[in-house]
Amino acid sequence: MKELTDDKILIKEGSLYPALHKLLRDGLVEVETVNIGKRVRKYYAITKQGHAKKQLQFDELKEFMQTIQQLVFPQSQQLSAYAK
Repeated sequence: MKELTDDKILIKEGSLYPALHKLLRDGLVEVETVNIGKRVRKYYAITKQGHAKKQLQFDELKEFMQTIQQLVFPQSQQLSAYAK
């Protein structure tokens, strides 16, 4: 997460693993367990159901951001309505 966001989002293990376990319980991710020597590695992947949920939540976020933009920049919304 840290690398993907250029150090802008930092998630500690104490927050990450409970979230992953909830996603697993909800069927939104699946896990593959691999034994490497005496260590166990778990690889998580999003499921088909997880992709659908992600898209739904992304659409909700876009709608929310558009609403916030209307509140912060009400004048630009009026101008863009006239441009149509």
